[in-house]
Amino acid sequence: MRKYEKKLVRSLSESKNHHDFLIGKLKSEWEQGQREVKREKLIKLAKSSAAVVGKTLLVLAAATGILTVAVIAPNLFAAFGKIANHRGFFEKKSFNRAKATLKARGYIKVQKSDNGEVKIFLTKKGSEKVLAESFENLKISRPEKWDNKWRIVIFDIPNRHKWAREGFREKLRSLGFYRLQESVFMYPYSCEEEVRFIASIFNISGYINFIVTDRIDHNQQLKSHFNLPTFE
Repeated sequence: MRKYEKKLVRSLSESKNHHDFLIGKLKSEWEQGQREVKREKLIKLAKSSAAVVGKTLLVLAAATGILTVAVIAPNLFAAFGKIANHRGFFEKKSFNRAKATLKARGYIKVQKSDNGEVKIFLTKKGSEKVLAESFENLKISRPEKWDNKWRIVIFDIPNRHKWAREGFREKLRSLGFYRLQESVFMYPYSCEEEVRFIASIFNISGYINFIVTDRIDHNQQLKSHFNLPTFE
């Protein structure tokens, strides 16, 4: 765990806005996956390892609130939440191993019904884990076509917030931003929502400036870095 992650987890857990932003991202990604992946492939993925199934269970439980799991075939489970489109298919053995592991680690609570259905609830610890991993795996959506605009993030964060400054800088790098200068980062796609969110997480919003421009001098290196068309 990075030195600043405990502070991040606390910030993510204590703010409803932070929680809702990340859970919204999870829902959006899952819905996109549902549109792109056919049911047959989902069932094939059901034979994934217990570790993969465990992560999926946590994500679905976070995205849907309460996860209901029911038998749909002799060796296959289907998981449904409050949102009908949110579902996953799990092989019985992998599901049971994942469920037992998550429960032993205190990430979930399990409630069995007389009809054989299983309801899975996230604990506070489980919710914190999902939020932390969602923040760690945060992505910026890329449009099919670039709008020829550059996004510039400029910050001047005091030394008393050094942990936040380093964490913010590291997050921008992990998201694929190009460091133009020590505290100046560039990105070609719409990302203000994500940048504002990250700054809020680190409680440094007042030190961040976000600029959108359609002109940057000597931009061929930038275009090459982001695999953008280099012709004018």
